[in-house]
Amino acid sequence: MSEADARVFLLDPADVERYVVFRQRMLNEAPWAFAASPSADITSQADTLRELLSGEQNVLVVAEDAPGGSLIAGAGVVGHRHEKMAHRAKIWGVFVDRSWRGRGLGERVMRRAIGVAKGWEGVDSVSLSVSANAPEARRLYERLGFVRWGTEPAALRLGDEVYDEDHMVLHFDGAPRDG
Repeated sequence: MSEADARVFLLDPADVERYVVFRQRMLNEAPWAFAASPSADITSQADTLRELLSGEQNVLVVAEDAPGGSLIAGAGVVGHRHEKMAHRAKIWGVFVDRSWRGRGLGERVMRRAIGVAKGWEGVDSVSLSVSANAPEARRLYERLGFVRWGTEPAALRLGDEVYDEDHMVLHFDGAPRDG
């Protein structure tokens, strides 16, 4: 199946079991890219995930390799609940299956995720964090208009290894912001 054939859609809360399998795979394949670990991840628990996705401003954008098949890419989008931060959304858990990388699928998923956040009333920006160990992902985010505003040294520790994390933001009006 080609990248063009892969379907990108919002995951229905009733269909979280496929995502749980996908999430476990992503946490095992790229442990340096996620704060969660396979043994302690709320989005790997079907009931918890179903409840989260049933709320407002909390969605998973996913791609599948065939109708009803395996998930091959995904990104979560969540709005901030605090009144003073309600103008912001966050993208989390971005991952593309290794065999599907380099075909534009990550960009399709990210564009859909950004579009979801843009559609939420009052939201004027979206942020994300990316491991410094994932330069391809960072380049994608930059092509989409995200700007790095800081790097958190040693944000994640995995055994004896530490990984920095870049924090990025996309303002929907394109205007740069002063502190």
